[in-house]
Amino acid sequence: MSRADFNKCLAISIKELNECHFWLKLCLRRNWFSPAKLLPLITERIELKTMFGAMLGRSRKKAATGGR
Repeated sequence: MSRADFNKCLAISIKELNECHFWLKLCLRRNWFSPAKLLPLITERIELKTMFGAMLGRSRKKAATGGR
């Protein structure tokens, strides 16, 4: 897998996490699930987005500088 493909996959993952955030908030607002069940999922989504965002940033920086 090339660096460009990897970056594209990370960017798609971040977009999916953003959509997940929308649905989790909707479930919370509509009381479809208890907050006790949703809050760990929301926390995990935030952690994943932070990690993927950092990975994407580093990968793009290395691509721009020609690093391996």
